[in-house]
Amino acid sequence: MRDSAGTKIVQKDSVSITISDATGALVRTMKAPRNAGINRVWWNLRGDLTKQAKIRTSPEYAPWFSVSLEGRNAPTVGRIGVLVAPGTYTIKIAGTGETQRLVLRKDPNNSATDAELAENVALGKQIVSDLDAAATMINSLENVRGQLAALKATVADDSTRKDLLSASDSLDIKLRVVERKLFQTRATGRGQDILRWPQRISEQLQYLAGEIDGSDYAPTESQRQVATALRDQLGAVRADYDRVMQRDVTAFNTMLQQRKVPNVISE
Repeated sequence: MRDSAGTKIVQKDSVSITISDATGALVRTMKAPRNAGINRVWWNLRGDLTKQAKIRTSPEYAPWFSVSLEGRNAPTVGRIGVLVAPGTYTIKIAGTGETQRLVLRKDPNNSATDAELAENVALGKQIVSDLDAAATMINSLENVRGQLAALKATVADDSTRKDLLSASDSLDIKLRVVERKLFQTRATGRGQDILRWPQRISEQLQYLAGEIDGSDYAPTESQRQVATALRDQLGAVRADYDRVMQRDVTAFNTMLQQRKVPNVISE
């Protein structure tokens, strides 16, 4: 299709719908079909999902678990969205002036106070933020490890580049040390993996989120303490992550540049 000036018009097959709370903060973004006539879109009353953590290397001790260049979803790191609190929300179709107010009411059989519900949602949002941070680090680490795997495959039979192979293995081990703290790197999502191997920060955050989400009341003191402990652990891992990325990956990149190897590792 072209306009009157002959310029080609690119037709999008979907339209973006945004949902904001009473303060104007964005709660959810959804895609809806761009079809003539009436279209129906469902909102499950939850905020945007957390980031998808992807692996680009096979789980440890599971070489049979193939991973493509595009990566695969981390077997034990899912995505969560917080169930929003009762209140007034604004729905808008992006690119248009079309808006609609939506009022979510509390279940009359629910004895929780508005303050308790707000505390529940607030802790849920904190967990979402922490899980997003964990997924971001996982994706960055796996991106580098995936490139290392490709580099090792390239130089494996080149006797003049054995030092690159050794350096790649050394860096990969350092990256895995950090990864093992963020998620269960041995799990494949099959059989009894979730029971066989201990849960790490990401899996523990998901479990805690499920506990909070299963109640309409304020979080218990124990739940608050666990959330704080996991956030502290995540902060410590962040320091380890920054150290290995800024020091070890940078040093490895320098070596590649000195050897005039084109595929320099980057985040």
